[in-house]
Amino acid sequence: MINIFVAIAPVQLLAISSIIKQMPPDSAIVNICFVFYKSDIDFEIPNCTVFKYNTRGLRAYFAAMTQFRKEIKQILNRKEKLAVYIPHPYHLPTNYLLFGIKEKEAYLIPDGILNYYESKITIKSMLAMLVKCALARILGITYTPYTGHLTAFDKRVYSGVYTFNPDGLLTVCGQIRIIRTDKEQFRNDKKICLFLDQDIESLLNKKDSENRAALYQYLASAQFDEILYKPHPSVKHLTPRTPSLEGKGENSLLISEEGLGSPLSVSGRGWGWGMPIHSTLPAEMLISQYCPTEVISYVSSALINIRDIYPDIACTSVGLNKLLAVNSRIQPLCELFVRKSIRIIEV
Repeated sequence: MINIFVAIAPVQLLAISSIIKQMPPDSAIVNICFVFYKSDIDFEIPNCTVFKYNTRGLRAYFAAMTQFRKEIKQILNRKEKLAVYIPHPYHLPTNYLLFGIKEKEAYLIPDGILNYYESKITIKSMLAMLVKCALARILGITYTPYTGHLTAFDKRVYSGVYTFNPDGLLTVCGQIRIIRTDKEQFRNDKKICLFLDQDIESLLNKKDSENRAALYQYLASAQFDEILYKPHPSVKHLTPRTPSLEGKGENSLLISEEGLGSPLSVSGRGWGWGMPIHSTLPAEMLISQYCPTEVISYVSSALINIRDIYPDIACTSVGLNKLLAVNSRIQPLCELFVRKSIRIIEV
């Protein structure tokens, strides 16, 4: 038996590691994980052979897909029973594993908020699929376009779905399997905020995505002893402040009306200093290291997971109403945040 896992986002590394830990020990089972990343991955998966592929840039992407095809062909030649674990089949490797390999079991693993609202394939997505079809043909594999939900859970192609949190789960398919995560006890006498940035430009228009005043006002009013800032993996413009800022440390970032790491605003109001966390680990795995008393983000599914794993940590969502205004399909996600006692700050 060979289990093939695919990780495209940090949260999937946490899911895969936990899934493997939950499996009964069996020397006849081989676990193989393909990790496709654009930022360095500093996380290892126990009891698993891991192939890491850098997909930053067209040349690197093509080289990664070529190597992936080679490894998969070798696995198929072993003629063993297969099970594949993927977040969705939109990407070329996951699509081939789900639709291109006929004799296998397939399982859906978490991909953040995607599993909690109706994310439909758009015309733009379909055009991108046609490009992937051409690339797949060059590589000697197949890519199958599809419609409906991005995860393809509605195609009845999965034997089951793994989830951290079944409450409000939209992508129900086959047997629901709960992912158990290790919880470490800690106590912190300081008031520490962990801010998880997101690629909200892909969720909102540019004007709305820049309207973050409510976030900074909250950071100021809460009077945190320390603010930790974890950039989204897509962020490449984060620049540490210079060491000339006395007492703040050479890596501190100024939080002002114009954003984290920006110069002082025109009004001259700086609201604090944020220490950047340059880690590709999922936020859920950083809690025991940084011991925050509150976690703040926009609509990150990490807020849901952290509330489940660490119920004593406060979680706050900023601007969820903006996203709801442009996408009514996320109403179930809003209701889930309320049920999880996640504070919602409207902007």
